[in-house]
Amino acid sequence: MTDDKHDTTEEQQEEADPRAPEEPDLADTLVQQAERAASRLEEANTRMEENIKTLKGLKVRERLGGRAEANTGQQEESPENYADRMLKGG
Repeated sequence: MTDDKHDTTEEQQEEADPRAPEEPDLADTLVQQAERAASRLEEANTRMEENIKTLKGLKVRERLGGRAEANTGQQEESPENYADRMLKGG
């Protein structure tokens, strides 16, 4: 008779909450999904850091490329040359 009561109690518990046995599986699935998502985010962040470093290098090259004022071919005009040019009207 005690076995009948024990079986009835288990059946009543299953009827009361039929999803109870599935919840650990659902929780495991959610944890696994979160771990995969975190892994993908870490990989994306690593790639983004590499892209940012590359972009910074390209910007530095762009700035130093044709825009640097050093060695532009222009020489400073001496005061004598400036005076001669002004006296000639130019």
